[in-house]
Amino acid sequence: MALNLSLNALYAEEFTYAFFLESSVTEADLGKAVTIDTSAAMTMKLTGDNEVIMGRLDTFEDRGDFKIGTVTLKGGFSFPFTGTAPALGEGLVGSATAGVTKSSGAAAAAGQPIVFKVLTDTVEVVLG
Repeated sequence: MALNLSLNALYAEEFTYAFFLESSVTEADLGKAVTIDTSAAMTMKLTGDNEVIMGRLDTFEDRGDFKIGTVTLKGGFSFPFTGTAPALGEGLVGSATAGVTKSSGAAAAAGQPIVFKVLTDTVEVVLG
């Protein structure tokens, strides 16, 4: 019998915060990797190529004049990846596809998501 263990969705609510969202973020981006948008205070955007992953977008609201959502900054997450599958213990960074990840090519650095499980097109990571 094969055993399967997952860290996905294991997080504490005290690490989930509300942020403004950059204007291109949509409801279709729920569950994707996000990072700080340095053009506006308290704002997150989808990760871009080689950007640091700050967390996962968990909720989304378009309130007309602005977009807002909650981002979980620590916990176990599942993210889609592009390119060569990351190895166990490697870190993840943003890829050229917004909100999608790729291997950092090295062991996870402090504060970087660390790969614990690799599936066909997603990786499970622990952040924080």
